Amino acid sequence: HVPSLPFAQREAERPPVPEHVLRALGSLEQKLKEDPDDLQGWALAAATYAAMGRSGEAAEAYRRAVALSQGDPELVAAFGEQLTIAADGIVGEEAKRAFEAVIEKDPANPRAGFYLGIARQQAGDPRGAIDRWAALMRQSPADAPWVPLLRTQIFEVANLIGVDPFTVTPEPRPPPGHADGGTAGAVADAPVPGA
Repeated sequence: HVPSLPFAQREAERPPVPEHVLRALGSLEQKLKEDPDDLQGWALAAATYAAMGRSGEAAEAYRRAVALSQGDPELVAAFGEQLTIAADGIVGEEAKRAFEAVIEKDPANPRAGFYLGIARQQAGDPRGAIDRWAALMRQSPADAPWVPLLRTQIFEVANLIGVDPFTVTPEPRPPPGHADGGTAGAVADAPVPGA
C-alpha cells in the first residue's frame, strides 16, 4: 500500500485506463449521486480513483467513506495516504491527523506508521522518523511486504545524518508460525549429505 516510485515517475508509467473500467466508474458515480450514503460504493470509488492516479478525487471519496464508516482505521489510513499523494508526497496537517487517529486505534498500522515517519522527516526530525520506522519494524512480521521499504527508509535517513544504519535497524518479528524465524525448520528440512 506504500508508493515505491517517485510520484512523477508513477504518473508517467501509469497505463491507460481500460474503457470498461471508465464505464463501470461512471455507473458507480451515478449510483453514488442517487445513494450518497453507500459506504461500499464510496470505498470502491476511492480505490478506483487511487488506482487511476486521481488522488484528489480518491481523497474526497475516502473522506465520504470515512464519515460513513465512523472512522474505520483502514479507510482513514487510505484517506491520509491519498491526501499525501495529492500533495506530491508532503504529509500535510490533515493527513497527519488522519494517520495519528489510525495509530490511536491500531498502533501497529503499517501505512499510518510509515507516513508518520515521513512526516517527522519532513518536519526536520530525521531521528524521530528513524525511531517511528524502527518501532514499526519491530512490530512487523519478517515476511510483511513493507519490511524492505522500511529497511530502505531507515538506511537512507540514517546515512544522511551520519548514523550507522545497522545500529538503528531492528529485526522484524519472525513470520507467523515460525517462533524462531524458521531456522530450526530450515535445519530440520535440510538434506543430509550422503543420504
